[in-house]
Amino acid sequence: MRVNRRNGFRPGLPSLLEDKQRQLPPGHTEDRLMSPSKPPIWRDDIDALAFQPGEHSGLCMVHRRAFRTLLRIAPSPRQCVEFFNAHHGAFQAAARAKLLRTDVATSANFHLTSRDVSRQLKNRVALPALLG
Repeated sequence: MRVNRRNGFRPGLPSLLEDKQRQLPPGHTEDRLMSPSKPPIWRDDIDALAFQPGEHSGLCMVHRRAFRTLLRIAPSPRQCVEFFNAHHGAFQAAARAKLLRTDVATSANFHLTSRDVSRQLKNRVALPALLG
């Protein structure tokens, strides 16, 4: 395949820089337009669940491989969304903790790992045992 020497792009490959008004597949949304009250969406293009963390204008992504580690199976996108919905508080807490721990810009997107989420899941199980 030949590379265009002027701009370095290969012919036939889409340029994300030039494609500002691209059409989004059904079920997808522009990153900056997702509201915290909206349900999470599955992004086929990156094989990840995207949700809006509270008090942050960027999106938080959790890849299917993180869900595979958490669930100990190879989950479908639907199973990932169901697990997220069942443990919504832990995912929000993991996002908050990561934002506090790292220097993420207010509008930047970021990713959670299975470790980020499992820490919060363990905290949520341990806290009632300590209190009660």
